[in-house]
Amino acid sequence: MNKLAILITLGLVSGVGYAGGEQVNCRTQTVGKQAIYEGWAACEVGAYTLSRYIPATPVRWHTIYEQRGSSSFSCDATVPFSHYENVTKRVCDRKPYAKISVNNNVDLVNILFKSHDPDGRVVSHRVWVNDSELTGFNMDADRAYYVGTINQTINIRVRAIDNDGYYDEVTQTYKISCLNQPHRCGVGL
Repeated sequence: MNKLAILITLGLVSGVGYAGGEQVNCRTQTVGKQAIYEGWAACEVGAYTLSRYIPATPVRWHTIYEQRGSSSFSCDATVPFSHYENVTKRVCDRKPYAKISVNNNVDLVNILFKSHDPDGRVVSHRVWVNDSELTGFNMDADRAYYVGTINQTINIRVRAIDNDGYYDEVTQTYKISCLNQPHRCGVGL
């Protein structure tokens, strides 16, 4: 029986145009403070003083308009400071995004794995073939190895884990074959 080497390549890709993983742990977060202005604002136009009560606003300056007889007057007035308010926004963590694709080269099957974390970085990968995790001598920093046989069907599962502890897992079933060059696998000799 001929043995074939299965090469599982784990390529960490940064800056890839992935849409990103799903949102998790969504929450409202305070991101700063906003000054709020409110009260009587007044300004002078010639011999006239214009004033108006300005309700709460984040804008410090307000233009006051006033009609006196047939004349219109306007001036910019400073609105008194009232208080600070918290500025909040909705934030979510994002799961990493993982993808595998198969690239065949005669008897060598490359399973290319790409991962990306939209809000951090991918810190580790785990790989299983037929529910057996590849570790130790089967794993390098960026690839895993598996030896199979011709016509064997294997189930590959790859998990990308990000710096927040979230993960994405992809699976693929693949049948090992010699493709278009069976003589390279010892078949038909």
